[in-house]
Amino acid sequence: MAVESSKLDPVVARLRGVAKQYQRGNEVVPVLEKLDLDLPRGDFVALMGPSGSGKTTLLNLLGGLDRPTTGTIEVDGLAIDKLSNSKLGDWRADNVGFVFQMYNLLPVLTAERNVELPLLLTRLGRADRLKRVHTALTLVGLGDRIKHKPRELSGGQEQRVGIARAIVTDPTLLLCDEPTGDLDRKSGRDPRPAAGVEQAAWQDHRHGDARSARRRACQSHAAPGEGPPGTGDFLMFRWLPLVWANLGRRKLRLTFTFISILLAFLMFGLLDALRTSLSDAVNLAGADRLLLQNKINLTVPNPLAYYEKVRAVEGVRAATVMAWFGGMYKDPSQQIQVQSVYPEQFLEVYPDFLLTPAEITAFKQDRRGIVIGKLLADKYGWKVGQTIPLRSSIWRKLDGSDTWQFNIVGIYDVKGSGINKGSAFFNFDYFNESLQFGKDNAGMIAIRVENAAESDKVANRIDALFANSSSETKTATERAFLKRFLDQMGNIGLILVSVTTAVFFTMLLVTANAVAESVRERTNEIGVLKTLGFGGRQILLLVLLESMSLTLVGGFVGLGLAWVASIILGELAKDYFPSFGLRDATFLMGFGLMLAFGLITGLWPALTAMRLKIVDALRRT
Repeated sequence: MAVESSKLDPVVARLRGVAKQYQRGNEVVPVLEKLDLDLPRGDFVALMGPSGSGKTTLLNLLGGLDRPTTGTIEVDGLAIDKLSNSKLGDWRADNVGFVFQMYNLLPVLTAERNVELPLLLTRLGRADRLKRVHTALTLVGLGDRIKHKPRELSGGQEQRVGIARAIVTDPTLLLCDEPTGDLDRKSGRDPRPAAGVEQAAWQDHRHGDARSARRRACQSHAAPGEGPPGTGDFLMFRWLPLVWANLGRRKLRLTFTFISILLAFLMFGLLDALRTSLSDAVNLAGADRLLLQNKINLTVPNPLAYYEKVRAVEGVRAATVMAWFGGMYKDPSQQIQVQSVYPEQFLEVYPDFLLTPAEITAFKQDRRGIVIGKLLADKYGWKVGQTIPLRSSIWRKLDGSDTWQFNIVGIYDVKGSGINKGSAFFNFDYFNESLQFGKDNAGMIAIRVENAAESDKVANRIDALFANSSSETKTATERAFLKRFLDQMGNIGLILVSVTTAVFFTMLLVTANAVAESVRERTNEIGVLKTLGFGGRQILLLVLLESMSLTLVGGFVGLGLAWVASIILGELAKDYFPSFGLRDATFLMGFGLMLAFGLITGLWPALTAMRLKIVDALRRT
């Protein structure tokens, strides 16, 4: 801001000993040399001369777009050549309006949005901004074209939009670089009186007279940095139209980038749902239960004689044989998990196995009785009292057939257990006495211990009992057993993490390339924004908002689809993954990844845009 005394100073801008040189390889090119210049307050100044004489360079220096090699520049009592880049940007936003020779409108924005750009840096609310924008466009004769984009306007109309953008902030200086080249004679007259500016500097390569004009105060508008308390809107929301317009300028690129992000988070959601469902299966296993298997592997049976010995081990509360039957209903495509157990002991080992008293009694008394999970009953429409045939892919009966007849005596549910609701259990005695081969083998033995804290000690006692025998055992908690069983199929966690990492890495490359290419294509537009007063930090924020908006929208759509898919897949796979679905933790993790990937993919392009020099950026097309 200018000091109070400067208001009485008849000179609005002073240049003393100003020189500007450019380095081209080893050659130093002088443009301005030891220039002393006073610009009187309230005057209209025309800079005339041939191309290359330094007119644009002088305008750039006056507007704070470039810095002199030597010398000082004061505008309204403020030494602008001494200001930092950020303060210089703030000063331009408050004091300078620019009209460019090549219009420099943002092609993705309407005339209204283009003129509004400088006002986005003020505290004015949306309604106040629109009022000023419409006034400025009406002043230049485009009140009926406010919703048109630059490609829908003629060259002269584009230039008038540029003039409206320059005057909308009621600037102290209006700097124009050949602003009337595309205007007709009537429209090409001095645009300054409509703006209420104190000073206009105008460069033209044509011959003409410098005309002066009196200052017209524009008292109806608040100063750019002012406004009634509470009229401003949150910075990010007022920039969103610009962010979305920039994202949508290349529709095909946006589509492919969006799809890559969507697919990445869709796969992340489904893979994490699988991971958590497997983890749940392990965590739901009873801490006070042990499973005994042959030390060689799960498929090698243990002698039935081990069962009574296990029951006699100190710390064992109950135990049951669990011999694998397999099971097919009608044809091999309808596989069922079926095991044979001792009913009474089984219910002691698994107290969270829910049956009615009548069903429990029938299970214990009916030699051919079978209890089925609720999922099986729903799937096949089975009911208590029904007789069903089940085939085994492994075992044969004494008569050589592979089909056993079972009486459904109960439909079980479970509470807080790792038992699958899609399984079935029947009497081991019926199974053992009917076998053609493989009799008196216990398969696994499920054990419930007296004290969960003593589980490892009891397991060690059991394994020690059968050490150095022909059938050594390996006993572990149910939780450890399930985890080991899953690990036999491979390190599921590592596989899922590896797949997710590969997917996200590919997404990062695609998104980072899209954001970087988008920034490179609009280098000139970034220079325009900086000219209008957008500082380096604001440019940084704009680019980051673009990358983060893209990852957030794509990520949320992807997770939403994963949630829908998990419901469908969970219903289809409920026999095997009863808890399959997306959890709150998955959504929170996904949101964190969206923010992180948005930051990572946008940071380097944002820093590049932030560091662009205005003069260099404006030269690019």
